[in-house]
Amino acid sequence: MKSLKLISLSAIIILILGGIPHLIAYGDLTDNVINTEGDIIEEVSSSDTVEVLKVEQSSPYAPLLGKWKVSWDSEEIKGSAIYQIKEVGETIKGFSVKLFDEHEQSMNDNTHVFTLKSFKDKKGKGIYKLDYEGEGYEIPCKIELITPNQLKVSYDYYGYADTEIWNRVK
Repeated sequence: MKSLKLISLSAIIILILGGIPHLIAYGDLTDNVINTEGDIIEEVSSSDTVEVLKVEQSSPYAPLLGKWKVSWDSEEIKGSAIYQIKEVGETIKGFSVKLFDEHEQSMNDNTHVFTLKSFKDKKGKGIYKLDYEGEGYEIPCKIELITPNQLKVSYDYYGYADTEIWNRVK
């Protein structure tokens, strides 16, 4: 009697352990395969037909793209600017699109002020362009995406250091 119980219990355990993988394998009739080499997803169904879907890859720079506003209130400069960061070819560039003086009088602009050199893990490096007393300067800068709506731009040029906080314009 003991042997019959042991054989029955063993058979039940073997059926359960052997049956679970088969149920899982046949339970899902559609498998999705992601091709990490490109931007194609293949959907394979049980009827052996293959449909290829194009998937938009978001740019790694997407969090930076858009309009940003920065304000200055110092002895040298008072006012603000709206910058637009966008993809130009394969480069990420920033342009001033509107300038405001201390009295909030505005003027349209389209000056190239920023070029991104690298960006990874919410931090990057670029070239910040500015004019001072009629001279144009290209200053290495660091950027950091503090939040999705705040970007810190900092630079240090011959002892003149500054940090600007750019706020996303919605």
